[in-house]
Amino acid sequence: MVRRQPKLFQNGDVLDIGANIGYTSAVFAGALKPDSKVYAFEPDQLSYGLLEEVIRRKKLSGAIEAINIGWAIPMATLSFGTTRSIRPTTAL
Repeated sequence: MVRRQPKLFQNGDVLDIGANIGYTSAVFAGALKPDSKVYAFEPDQLSYGLLEEVIRRKKLSGAIEAINIGWAIPMATLSFGTTRSIRPTTAL
């Protein structure tokens, strides 16, 4: 995405929702202007710990802010334009 759509990273910040261990956050951080930031949201404690470690090891603390939180709509029904509906099995 960074190579194909560089204009997406030219103005403003990036939200990485479900950042996991930070691979995509690190790639996005490398494409941003110095005054922009990646906000990396990761609700899973183990993945969040690894995300913080990646940020520290790659010296990206000025470019990525890790946030240990997640969102969900409990017991929602999601319709995707098909005859099937999907109900989430977990909610945070």
